[in-house]
Amino acid sequence: MMRARLLSLLLLSGMALPSAARAQDPARQNYVRPQVVAVGGTDSIGLYGTKTTSNNLINLTISNSGGWGVGFTSASIPNMTYPAGLPYEHMVRGGLWIGAKVLCPDCDTSAHGQRIAVSFGSQDEDGGQSTPLTEYTPLPNTASNRISERSNLANSPFFSKFAVSEQDLVARFRDTPGNRVGSEPHVPLNVEVTESMYSWSFSFAESFVIQHLVIKNTGDLLRDVYVTHYTEMQSLNKAIYANYPASPLRPSPYSKKKLTYFPELRLIAENYCESPQNCHLERVPAYAGVMILGTHPDTVVNLNPKILTHKYAGTGLDEGTPYARVDDSEKYAFQQLPGDIEAQSPGSSDPSQWLTVGPIPSINRGDSVVVDFAFVGGMSPEEIKTTARHAQLAFDLNYKLPTPPPSPRMYARPVEQGVELLWEGSPDTTFDSTGPDGAQRDFEGYRIYLGPNQTSLKLIAAFDRKDTTGFNTGLDSLLLPEGPPVVVQGDTMRYHYVLKGLRDGFKYFTSVTSFDTGNPRIESLESGKTQNLLFTIPGPDSAQAARNEITVFPNPYRVEARWDARRFAKDHYLWFANLPPRCTIRIYTLGGDLVHQVDFNGATYQGDDHSRGLYSAGRDFGVKAPVTSGSMYAWDMISRFNQAVASGMYIYSVEELPSGKKHLGKFVIIKSDRQE
Repeated sequence: MMRARLLSLLLLSGMALPSAARAQDPARQNYVRPQVVAVGGTDSIGLYGTKTTSNNLINLTISNSGGWGVGFTSASIPNMTYPAGLPYEHMVRGGLWIGAKVLCPDCDTSAHGQRIAVSFGSQDEDGGQSTPLTEYTPLPNTASNRISERSNLANSPFFSKFAVSEQDLVARFRDTPGNRVGSEPHVPLNVEVTESMYSWSFSFAESFVIQHLVIKNTGDLLRDVYVTHYTEMQSLNKAIYANYPASPLRPSPYSKKKLTYFPELRLIAENYCESPQNCHLERVPAYAGVMILGTHPDTVVNLNPKILTHKYAGTGLDEGTPYARVDDSEKYAFQQLPGDIEAQSPGSSDPSQWLTVGPIPSINRGDSVVVDFAFVGGMSPEEIKTTARHAQLAFDLNYKLPTPPPSPRMYARPVEQGVELLWEGSPDTTFDSTGPDGAQRDFEGYRIYLGPNQTSLKLIAAFDRKDTTGFNTGLDSLLLPEGPPVVVQGDTMRYHYVLKGLRDGFKYFTSVTSFDTGNPRIESLESGKTQNLLFTIPGPDSAQAARNEITVFPNPYRVEARWDARRFAKDHYLWFANLPPRCTIRIYTLGGDLVHQVDFNGATYQGDDHSRGLYSAGRDFGVKAPVTSGSMYAWDMISRFNQAVASGMYIYSVEELPSGKKHLGKFVIIKSDRQE
């Protein structure tokens, strides 16, 4: 009776399902960096790698060496962005610490038969390094030997009956001997860790990602085990940097944070804050945080949250102090410290966050313990607390959440002033094994969404079966006309819907979701919009383009087009439209100087290096490349010498391939004096 149980718990809890780069420290030169090396044979070690969650509103990058995030060092790899698709980062990096007293019968008598050992996946003195320092080594995982992916969605290419969520990312690593950290050789605990990230896209769970850690002892008895989640939260808006992540970032994002601890939720939340007097939340309006969910077995676990200013080991901090964290004994002593939530004033310090569970009394050889954390987001303090409660409830239910039918696999065909959506019908017959009556087909209908970005989608239309539930509109109006089957990328299309009255050249995001019937004990559930979200650009298709003259719009281009207002110079662009399927575009000044030349192929065009403002694979993580009509090309008004072109009239030539037929035209650019 999982649905009923979920509803009861929600009601009891008052919830409802929501419809600079730092200076390099010379002392770090002896740290071991991840390398692809063989230890104990070629089959005993995996390849170092990272992977990013992409199923809901949190894009979080993990590694298979015990760390998360890569610092503000990559435009293409996010650390923790929320909401997905917007330029808000919330984390620099973090890593897993495990510390314990290890039974060692061969230790000298002064050690009392035990040694102290700590293994870590990242430290807060990593500075601006893109590769965190780690004492963990990847274990073989999949054919790629990196991080595996699986899904409980029946129509996902990663479907697995062993999946827990809509997107599971699974990394395996161990601490190994031989890594040298500073002057102290790394002596391992001999643990193997399986790290699983769980995410769901429907509304109840779209703003959290679960981190499920299974820690197995493969060596001697471990006593008084502590597990620490180190994370350096820090929000910034990537859009304010013309060439992110050029180093150093100016203005520096560091020390602009406000940290709040909610003890009842075991949550540390962070938001952008420039000073105690003014946070300027409009620059980064979202909140992000990390929390402890619990352990299995359910041991008596103390919570030791610490929010403290960066204190770099070996740079003015005396060894032996409780915050030194230079050698294993000091790291372990740091883990044992009671909770220390220091008052932090934005602008005066750059604190890191540490959440510790322990002591876990003992872990015998071959036994495992489970410790779960969550990364959470929200657009206000109350919203992030609600998200945290949802994550905690998911943990309490052992992640056996009632689920809606999956979103269909969807495709788009842009046309002049519109987009035709097509999708297959697998959700119609999907079995729901989480309902109160066991496995059953409870699919009810489809909803169609449209918006300027993936966080501003609005309901455009809804269709449901003719039964006793809903409006009984029926699905017949969505069916494709009779005729030869329409097959796209191997999927046979069953339904379609045409979005009309759109503007050519503008960005539109669209999604089709599925929803179920619900029952007297729980409301109808709807699939996540991010499952099949598409980025589309309306414009004439090939047949429409063949009937029209080649054109440039807007013409004249005045300062900024409506679609690229308030952007950097390299993010502006204008459109060539009604192009032949293959052609060469050349742009000249009135004096005959070649400004720009490009070979255009409408079958493959999805934006390129000359339309960064339209789409950039490196900057727009979590956003699929746009689906274009095949007859339009975006130019950023940057010359072949990488300079912004001046105001004036330009001549263009479009040469059809392979015929060689040429089309000539002209357009005008009128720009302001402001260039960023």
